[in-house]
Amino acid sequence: MITKQTVFILGAGASTFYGFPAGDNLIKCMVEELRWPGSYSKLVQLGGFSDGKTEDLIEEMIFSVNP
Repeated sequence: MITKQTVFILGAGASTFYGFPAGDNLIKCMVEELRWPGSYSKLVQLGGFSDGKTEDLIEEMIFSVNP
């Protein structure tokens, strides 16, 4: 048993064991969810972004996985 306050620092792939995507697969999942107009309206509202900026972000994400 750990009795002292401890911080665990895990690498980026630590969550893949639990079925979460990592790296390129994470970006691909995000692109699929955000690809369709209107599907990201909550992101725009919460982040205070304009539709144009959000579309730019999505295009950059698509380009990063499909150069």
